[in-house]
Amino acid sequence: MFRLFLVFSYTLYFVTHFSQNNNLFENAHHLCYMQSFITTNQNANSVSSQSNINLDSLISCIDISKSTWYKFSTNNVGGNADLLISQINCIGDSNLVYQSKVQAVIFSYSINNSNSSIQILEDCKEDDNLINFNLINLLPNKTYYLLINGFSEIDSLAVNASCSFEIKVSGPAVQPAFSAGDDLYVLPNSSFQLNAFGFGIPQWFPNTLMDSNNSFNPNLSLNSTTEFLLTVTDSNSCVFKDIVKVYVEKQLIFYNTITPNNDGINDNWIIENMDNYPYCRVNIYNRWGQEIFQSIGYSQHQRWDGTRKGTPLPAGTYFYIVNSGSTINSQTFKGSITLLR
Repeated sequence: MFRLFLVFSYTLYFVTHFSQNNNLFENAHHLCYMQSFITTNQNANSVSSQSNINLDSLISCIDISKSTWYKFSTNNVGGNADLLISQINCIGDSNLVYQSKVQAVIFSYSINNSNSSIQILEDCKEDDNLINFNLINLLPNKTYYLLINGFSEIDSLAVNASCSFEIKVSGPAVQPAFSAGDDLYVLPNSSFQLNAFGFGIPQWFPNTLMDSNNSFNPNLSLNSTTEFLLTVTDSNSCVFKDIVKVYVEKQLIFYNTITPNNDGINDNWIIENMDNYPYCRVNIYNRWGQEIFQSIGYSQHQRWDGTRKGTPLPAGTYFYIVNSGSTINSQTFKGSITLLR
């Protein structure tokens, strides 16, 4: 979402708990946008590549001894991103616990004529609590790598350390181009198309009314307002979710009587189907033309209860002006309400 829509649509992100042996550069785990990844280097060792890439000489600021590898990809725009390593918790090997830390570095990798080269984006960092990389001017459509190593300093002697930590990458450069689309407003049983977009495999829920569950733009028709959850799995197995709401604008039915005596019947002024018009405007006046109630939107919790700012109004006739606020068929309705006590 990540993204704001007419009625606010939102994107859902996740926390992934995972422990693995990704101590090989070639098996670097892909980090997903805004999805916290909790992991450890517990089973890592000094073997860093299965392709005989001499990473030790290319990355001299870290002793690759108990290291794990991660990667992330930029979108087709690139730009700035942040990578945060937090919740660092280390235990020194051989029960030696002293100044245990995590070392980290971010770099890009390329190979030309069998020659490997690495460009380090920032100086190597180390900490026992939190490491933050503020990355600027990342290239579009490019993969970057993160190397994390655990170590302890025992009497100035560096030894391996097993550490757990949480990683999260964020920022416009890594934000996927993905959306379930703007909320829609349709007439009952009319055919329409959802306007989602993104890269990957889409799946909708519910999908029983759609002509395709695996399309970003399925066709369907509805008889009631419905929220649809779109789940997209991209080529890196990252899963993103977003919601779009389709408002079915049914005919409005205006009740003409309100009896606010707390018996649970007509205690509030009811307009049936008004929940389908989130941008409606409701104004109620007394017989002298004074406004005694106004609301934008008229959900069940916004209904007029026969009061003016909480003060009960006398029995009598009141008058309403309601604008539907519809983007497809805006209408204004006028009428009267009888308040009985």
